Amino acid sequence: MSVDILSLTTIEESYTKAKKIGKNAVVSIKAQLVIEKGLEVCHEPVEGNHAHAVVLGKKTNSIAKFLANNCEIEIYPPNQ
Repeated sequence: MSVDILSLTTIEESYTKAKKIGKNAVVSIKAQLVIEKGLEVCHEPVEGNHAHAVVLGKKTNSIAKFLANNCEIEIYPPNQ
């Protein structure tokens, strides 16, 4: 799972990058919650995005549901 580390970017910058690849929203989740589920957050900068990281580990249905239920919607534009 590809993520941005908030301390290295802004929500608005993440949204701008997400729109370029066809995504419509930005959500956030505390890394501590991800780690408590046995996943690993690894900082892996890519060209044009120093804040890029990946979440490694098996994302079972129960973990995916936990992540979805514990994320916060940061930017989700209204339908036009």
